[in-house]
Amino acid sequence: MVFHWNGTIISKLEFGPSYLSPGTNWYPNEFIVNNITPKNGFLRLSAVNGNETDYFKWNQYRYNDDETYSLLQSDTVCSLQNPTSFQVIVFATLDGGYALIYDN
Repeated sequence: MVFHWNGTIISKLEFGPSYLSPGTNWYPNEFIVNNITPKNGFLRLSAVNGNETDYFKWNQYRYNDDETYSLLQSDTVCSLQNPTSFQVIVFATLDGGYALIYDN
């Protein structure tokens, strides 16, 4: 849920769950990066630990004129060797995109 500083709810769009490491320790291994062009929104990147595969997921959101958020696109990158020590640098590029640099 996204809300204004005064408590008004702006959007109830689900950004994604929090994930547990194998020992059931909560690790919010995620990043949010604003786009260089504000109307293109922001990118949310988060590590995911599933039962069969370890990966990270990215979602790009935009802020709409009617004060809501919408999902523009998303995808996953699979085969992380150790998502609990996931190291990544994410930044917006001058052409309105994003760059992800990660260690595997």
